Amino acid sequence: MIARLWWKETRTLWPAWPVLFGTGAALQWVLLASGSEGIRSGSLMLIALCWATIYALVVASAAFAGEREAGTLGLLDALPVDRKTLWLSKTTFALASTLGLSLIMLALGYLGSADLQDLPGTTEFIGHYGTLLFESVAWGLLWSALLRNPMIAGALALFCIGEVSYVASGGAKIEFISDSVIPTRFLMGALALAASAIAIVWRPLAGWSSSRSLNEDRADLPADSARSIRSRPASPTRVLMWKATREGFLIWLGASALCWGALAWMFQFNSASYADGMAAAFGVGAALVAGVGVFGGETAVGSQRFLLHMGVSPGPIWSRTMRAWAIGLTVTAFIILAMLSARWPGWWNQPNLVGFFTRQYDFSPLGFVAAIASVFGLAAPFANAFAVGTLAGMVFRRRITAGMIAVIVWIATAPLQFGLAIMGMMPLWALLFTPITVVGISRAWAGDWLDDRPGPARWLRLAGYLAVPSVVFPAAYIANRAWGVPDPGPVQVTAQTPAGSVPPGSDTAATYRRLAVEILPIRGTSPRGARTNEEAPFDFDRLEEDLSKRGDLLDRIHKATKLPPPQFANQPFFRVGVVPDPTSGEMSRVAWLLEQHGRGLLKRSDLAGAWEDILAQYRLARQLTGATPTSFAAHNALLVDRQATMLALDWAASDKQTSNRLRKALADLRALPPFPTLVEVLNAEAPLVERTLDLSGAELETAINGPNRRALAVRVCETMLLYSSWERERARRICRAEFKRLIVESADESNPLPDFNSYPPSQDLRRVSPLAATVMSYGWLSASLERAKAGRRGLVQVIALRAWNLDHNGTYPETLDALVPDLLDHLPLDPYSARPFGYKRSTGQEIPRLDLQSPSSNLGPLTKPGQWLLLSIGPDLHEGTAVSGRNYIDDLVFPLPSP
Repeated sequence: MIARLWWKETRTLWPAWPVLFGTGAALQWVLLASGSEGIRSGSLMLIALCWATIYALVVASAAFAGEREAGTLGLLDALPVDRKTLWLSKTTFALASTLGLSLIMLALGYLGSADLQDLPGTTEFIGHYGTLLFESVAWGLLWSALLRNPMIAGALALFCIGEVSYVASGGAKIEFISDSVIPTRFLMGALALAASAIAIVWRPLAGWSSSRSLNEDRADLPADSARSIRSRPASPTRVLMWKATREGFLIWLGASALCWGALAWMFQFNSASYADGMAAAFGVGAALVAGVGVFGGETAVGSQRFLLHMGVSPGPIWSRTMRAWAIGLTVTAFIILAMLSARWPGWWNQPNLVGFFTRQYDFSPLGFVAAIASVFGLAAPFANAFAVGTLAGMVFRRRITAGMIAVIVWIATAPLQFGLAIMGMMPLWALLFTPITVVGISRAWAGDWLDDRPGPARWLRLAGYLAVPSVVFPAAYIANRAWGVPDPGPVQVTAQTPAGSVPPGSDTAATYRRLAVEILPIRGTSPRGARTNEEAPFDFDRLEEDLSKRGDLLDRIHKATKLPPPQFANQPFFRVGVVPDPTSGEMSRVAWLLEQHGRGLLKRSDLAGAWEDILAQYRLARQLTGATPTSFAAHNALLVDRQATMLALDWAASDKQTSNRLRKALADLRALPPFPTLVEVLNAEAPLVERTLDLSGAELETAINGPNRRALAVRVCETMLLYSSWERERARRICRAEFKRLIVESADESNPLPDFNSYPPSQDLRRVSPLAATVMSYGWLSASLERAKAGRRGLVQVIALRAWNLDHNGTYPETLDALVPDLLDHLPLDPYSARPFGYKRSTGQEIPRLDLQSPSSNLGPLTKPGQWLLLSIGPDLHEGTAVSGRNYIDDLVFPLPSP
């Protein structure tokens, strides 16, 4: 008998095997084709077990509830089939078939894996995932033994698994994969399995039914209480709505209670992300249950043909049924809103909720409609679940099969669409297209569903209805992403050749490499770093002793800074974790030694030697960008340049200065080659970005994020969605337009540098193209270049003011115009405002500590009343006043030495 019952279960559930295997194989093919980093390290086997878990819930939930749904449980009793034998056969089949499918799916994942380093050990693997499969079967059997609807049984089984995991973890969080909760979860699963045996075997509980037969109802009614037949029958609309309400009330109530319970579950965690996720999962499950229940009951018993024989057309049946469910779901939604309002008053008016999704719209009528549609788009994942469940309930006779197919379709579509909308890659209101389309397909196919004729014609029509949006929607999305932005053409860049020529037998990169090797022991023994206006934090005597052991090292360094610039391997700066060329780091090491040595000479009042070290740093900074001023080269060069400027400001403030030395310093600064402009850097970066976007999706993901191991889901999503061919084409067009805009706006150096964060079509580059926003992340370059310019221009004026001071008996001019033309050809402009620097006396307040390397809002020491200050308005673009030092927080303040 057990063998016959196994055969019966196999005939009923065999379609689930190829469906789940085919879905798993298709997903594995997509993941392998994407080339995502780490996908072959065992993660495919973990994904395979997810499909086995779905099957475990399906086979267990349908075990007894499916028999009640089809009306065959009484038939099995009449054969007769002993309830103990029935329970034993159902349980063993569920466990054995789940184990068999798990092994098949694991084998599929193993074939696509190169290694298993993402998996735990064998014992832990069996304990973690074996327990999950066992409790899925156990809880599914328990609720299947108690309920008539297998969909509700599956949803409640999933809820119990989560609740048991929460309780077993001590009420801290939900732990599905944890050694500490395995014994408790396994024990609760065993108790649930035993309870299912009692529920199905023990009488009278075993004969429990949610409804009584019609004959029993008539037998219990007294004859005089029978109602007379109404003279005027109710309208067809009322009859159909009453029928839909009567058949779907319990399903609606169960699904709604699951939603309300999930929301209450979330409330006890406040805003914990995992609780929000569980609540959302329960909400989606409830929507699926409700959707399958719309037409699933009639499809299961074929009662829709009775309505056809009564002369009812498909339109009224479909519309009245959907109207009845719409009323019920509206009540559910209002109760949810009431619960949210009671828990978080005013939640709907929070800017991080509705405002986040409506901020991009204006207050025009069209913008208001778009904003409202976006708010409704937030409910799209639940609407998707309901719509897909509705269509699946019309197509598949068994509600548990319909639910399984609906879950698979929802997993394949809804998270992807909602993720794209959250990232701004599609408008939020577009999420409504899928549920509206699926509901429309259910209406178009209602005639075939009602007629239920044999033959392939109605199935071919359904396939056609589904094929059109399945092809049109992805094609429209890809076309919009790839060609929805005009292509301005590539940036035309003229070839650049480095100035000067390398002497025969000499190579700048090799020279710096040898120097860096000699400096390495010194760098390892001498403390690093120095701040302006502070004592040098290292032992200069020890540094000189180390240098004396290396002969003419400093002379060779000074000569190296006069060589032509070295050639670097050109790569974009955003490549994380990969140094484009080691020469850049070696030159930075040389610059460190020059700064340390120069500061030591300054401490000993050797101003001439310190100035030579400062000039050498400036020349080295220009060498870094002389060949090709890429963003990476500019980044390192600006660090060296600002480091030299900080030392030069301390040098200019020395009380041992002379007017002639300061005038010579001005001449030396004028003779230095100019630092690359932003236009030159952008011209160097444009072809690099073009070549970068020619990489494949997997190569681009590694190039941007580096080879570091990150979460599998993040890597896969980025490779498939952010770095796909159409996203690369869109990013290419946007980057071309942005490069051209920035180059044009940066051409006139008398104007402030352009804003890197303003993209004209939407003012939000990250929502237009996340890949373009990553590639065009040059905001740091603009800020760094402006700060270096402000420091260098401030230094020139400080030196000129110091020379004036020494030439005029210790007094400073009342205006900066007095420096022209004797000391300066013209007054340098503040790069932040494109106006002359501020120049005023202090009232004795605190001022921000000047640090060109690490901007800080910390205030420095008090200034003397009447002390002259040279001011740059800084990145906030607001000029400070002399009333309070706090007004200077974002300003660059150059205090001039006073007697």
